[in-house]
Amino acid sequence: MDEHFRKDKPDLDTIFSPSLPPLERFERLIAYTLEEQGQAFEKYGRVCGCPFATLGCEIAGQNEVLREKTDEIF
Repeated sequence: MDEHFRKDKPDLDTIFSPSLPPLERFERLIAYTLEEQGQAFEKYGRVCGCPFATLGCEIAGQNEVLREKTDEIF
C-alpha cells in the first residue's frame, strides 16, 4: 500500500493542488482515474478498481493494522 501510494502521490498532489478551484480538482481526478483504469483494462482485460477502497471495504474491518493504514492513506 505504501509503495502504491508513493507512486501516485506526486500526481495526486498536482490534482489536488490548493491553487486550483475545487471543480477543476474534481475534473482532474476523473481524468486521472479514467487514464489509470484504461491502462489497467488494456493490461488485464478488466477494470481493477481502487486497491485502497477494496481493502477498506473488504479487509480493514477484520484487521486493525490494515484499517489504520487505509485510514492514513485516505
